[in-house]
Amino acid sequence: MNSAVLNCSPSVQLSESQATDFYVILPPVEFSEGFSVTVVDSESNESVFKSAKQSKIARSVVLNMPELALPEPEKPEVTGNLDAAGTANSYIVSDPGSYHFPAVKGNTDVSVGEVEDAVVLWESYGNSDYMGAGSVITNVKYSDGRIYFDTPKRFHLGNAVIAARDAAGKILWSWHIWVTDYPTSQVYNNGAGVLMDRNLGATSIDAGSPTSFGLLYQWGRKDPFLNSYRIDASEYASSTITWPEPVLSSAETGTVEYTIQNPTTYIKTHVSTPPYDWHYGTRNDGLWASQKTVYDPCPAGWRVPDGGSKGVWKVSGVTDFVFSEYYGFEFPISDPATSWYPASGFISYEGVLSLHGEYGFYWSVTPEPSTQWSYYMSIGLEGARLSGINDRSYAYSVRCCQISE
Repeated sequence: MNSAVLNCSPSVQLSESQATDFYVILPPVEFSEGFSVTVVDSESNESVFKSAKQSKIARSVVLNMPELALPEPEKPEVTGNLDAAGTANSYIVSDPGSYHFPAVKGNTDVSVGEVEDAVVLWESYGNSDYMGAGSVITNVKYSDGRIYFDTPKRFHLGNAVIAARDAAGKILWSWHIWVTDYPTSQVYNNGAGVLMDRNLGATSIDAGSPTSFGLLYQWGRKDPFLNSYRIDASEYASSTITWPEPVLSSAETGTVEYTIQNPTTYIKTHVSTPPYDWHYGTRNDGLWASQKTVYDPCPAGWRVPDGGSKGVWKVSGVTDFVFSEYYGFEFPISDPATSWYPASGFISYEGVLSLHGEYGFYWSVTPEPSTQWSYYMSIGLEGARLSGINDRSYAYSVRCCQISE
């Protein structure tokens, strides 16, 4: 055995005035060249303590170590305001540092209301690794109309959601923090449009990797849901919270107000009951639109693309698709030659994660006029459907489109 790991729950708090005792049980062993102790705090700050002294672990004997004084963590330099290019419901962070943005509704300058504090709702690497609070972002606070946060010392790609709350603890608004290398622009055929090189929330464009899946969105909602951490099966990625159970759409739950106050709650529908939408009673075509709306989930300068007969995928004119051994399509485009579309699955109208490695579904903003549904593009084992329609309560991937001047 070369190492032992002691994971403490978030309830373990260290004191500045009094040492906290920890006990690690090991088999009898002799450290002839000494040993080292690595301490990683809840904000991923790492401290290493080494001893070159020969030490022996004996049966039923406690080997006492001296108290360890943890150094103050290094604070990253202030990197800047995330709204320099405009406000949004999603902000991209590509480098370690300290960041801030205004507490306004996405894509507007409208205040979210009387903010008391800001909290992290969840964080995820997009894989199955254990993670504690502060793994993707940390030190979140609200001050003078803006929300501030740092990346931890151990910088890690992933996703997080920050919420602003009022004095009663009600969520007023929430924002997606997308920690990834900055997406590049890709030009599609026939002047169809310019899209990102990755799905919204993806931390790579690697074919065959679930890090290319990104997050999932119910049509018209601004807040994301976790995707699978497996390329060939539907298993939710790990995160820092236990997600609430899906709720059935009703006059109480199927409203925009409810989604704002409950951004982690999936709203499901009965497949046999119109309007086949998480939004209860009547459809709301204005939640997403070609003119970027307050509920659009894409970063500043980007939006959910158009669909249907005038959508970016249909206009691109591509008809020949080959499903890759890496579970997806190399979609032919103008520049570069292809764009990777993973079979990133979906969440069904019943709130069930499904079909990863077999199909990928991509929302557009375009409603289907004669039904309660909206247009999407899908890829699958039998090819691609460039202009399909389906129930708005499904959660699909989003591939953001650049907003033209």
